[in-house]
Amino acid sequence: EAGCSPRGDVAISDVDTEILAMLAKRSATVVLAVNKIDRIPKPSLLPIIDAWRNTFDYAEIVPISGQTGEGTDGLIDRLALAMPEGPPLYPADHLTDLPERFLAGEIVREKAFRQLSKELPYSVAVTVESWNERDDGMIAISAVIHVERDSQKAIVIGRGGARIKAIGSAARHDIEGLLATRIFLELRVR
Repeated sequence: EAGCSPRGDVAISDVDTEILAMLAKRSATVVLAVNKIDRIPKPSLLPIIDAWRNTFDYAEIVPISGQTGEGTDGLIDRLALAMPEGPPLYPADHLTDLPERFLAGEIVREKAFRQLSKELPYSVAVTVESWNERDDGMIAISAVIHVERDSQKAIVIGRGGARIKAIGSAARHDIEGLLATRIFLELRVR
């Protein structure tokens, strides 16, 4: 974290020093990201980088701001260069190692968050209770949206069922794209 004391001294904590001592025992490439540069005046940045440069033999020092995103692309590029290339862990056509059933539940959960915005806490959970592949190629999915309190059920359902219908419609569209087949999606709130 980029920082200076009130006297202008660069702040390198005891914890930072311990971490650097552990890194010195390894033969890894070390890239230092100096974060929160958006909080300090630009003229103070060079003395901070110089102070850190004297603490360790870094492959590179990259000033960044996680808040504004400044410098993060450069950090990602630098880290990618340092990573060894290895064999693929999954076939190229696999998007994930998670089951489709789990992904369908997460899509429903995402659509619930988008529809409900700030009206409902992020403790909403979705479970897929049944998954049936029918003879006509359609998949019938029954899922439950779990809320913490009974009073939240009405928020998820909406006036005349409008909100849960919108959640289901948006989720069905994305799930059909994922599975490349038509689906029937039944949603309930518990």
